[in-house]
Amino acid sequence: MHDCPACKVPLHGYEPTCPACGAPQKVTRGYSKLLGDEMKRPKTNPMPFVLVTIVLVAGLVFMGQQSWVGQLLTRGPVKEDPIAKMTFQEARTLIDTKLNEGFTTAGVAGTVKWQRAGADVDKLSPGSIEVTVDAPLNDPEQHKGIVDPIKDYMAKAEITSLVFNNTKDPKKHQNWTYNVSVAPAATGDAAAPDGGAAPAQ
Repeated sequence: MHDCPACKVPLHGYEPTCPACGAPQKVTRGYSKLLGDEMKRPKTNPMPFVLVTIVLVAGLVFMGQQSWVGQLLTRGPVKEDPIAKMTFQEARTLIDTKLNEGFTTAGVAGTVKWQRAGADVDKLSPGSIEVTVDAPLNDPEQHKGIVDPIKDYMAKAEITSLVFNNTKDPKKHQNWTYNVSVAPAATGDAAAPDGGAAPAQ
């Protein structure tokens, strides 16, 4: 330690100026070397580390998005199939409603028969069922607008076949048949329609 020559304040020997009066001081040799080394030491450039960190984070984000976990997180909520939750009774009731709506839209009075082995049955009775639709269509193509809205529900309703008869002119024998494959042991399980109508003139 030594005193400042100007104001006599005690100093440690490493102060370049007096903290009391600001007078320049002679730094002790040992401290002078340390201060000089500290000033000569190059400062670390943080930019390479920042760039590497950004690249690593971007890579991790990209790989995360491509993984099944990332796809699961980014795809949003899965929309459930409303038909899968239906019972066959609900599907049949909806089909009956949509058929009658189709008759109204076409401007005709149609009838729907629910049968099993040729005999009329309650539409809500368990087991596979056949449907016969009779309607006097002015334009045969109108049957599509009546049947198309119910196709997706036929398998759930366990409808094995639907026959649509155009009763406008019985002599023409216009009818269309829609068949559905329903597994006998899988009551209530969905099955796909076999591909559409087979017109018979």
